Formats: sequence, structure tokens, C-alpha cells
Amino acid sequence: MKSLVLLAMIALILGGLWWWHNRPIQPVQLSTAEIATVEAKIESIQKPVEPKYEKGSKEIVLTERELNGLLNENTNFGKTVSFELATNAIHARVETDLDPDLPIVGGKH
Repeated sequence: MKSLVLLAMIALILGGLWWWHNRPIQPVQLSTAEIATVEAKIESIQKPVEPKYEKGSKEIVLTERELNGLLNENTNFGKTVSFELATNAIHARVETDLDPDLPIVGGKH
């Protein structure tokens, strides 16, 4: 009985991990206020180039939501590409159809 419960728990955990890894990418829709914030950030770095270099004068800080919202607003990749920001790293998730002739996973996402 204990082994059956353990086996069921392992199957549930593996199923949950599989679902989490293969969850669909949802495009980010920015609100009007968020769009205004992002546009203000972009305008601040697009000012005419000054002849004198100032360290850090052209930096822009975007949140993960703003980055994915810009991707959705300005390209058609909102449903297929998603960025996840981590400490000192950027992770990209790409969802695409695979060639049906591939062994085992052919034709799947």
C-alpha cells in the first residue's frame, strides 16, 4: 500500500513538472499606465547623442512584464516567445512547432 501511494505521489509530481515546463505562453497586455511608463523610459534613452560621454547616461531598466509587453506590442512573437529575468541572466522560452519528421517529438510544441 505504501509503495502504491509513493508511486502515485511520484507520478503526480512528474506530471506537474511536465505541465509546468510545457505550459502555454500567454502574451502580456500592458495597461495604459504601463505603456506610458515604458514609453517614458524609451524616450529617455533616445534623446540626441551628446558629444560628451557620461557613464550610465543611456541606461534603461525594464521589468520582465514591460519587456514581454513590448515584445507583444511591437512584434508578432507575443504568443511564442517569453523572457524571464533572473539575477545576472535572461531566460527565453520559445514555443514552436517541430518538424513532423523528427523522431519521438515530431510535430509537437
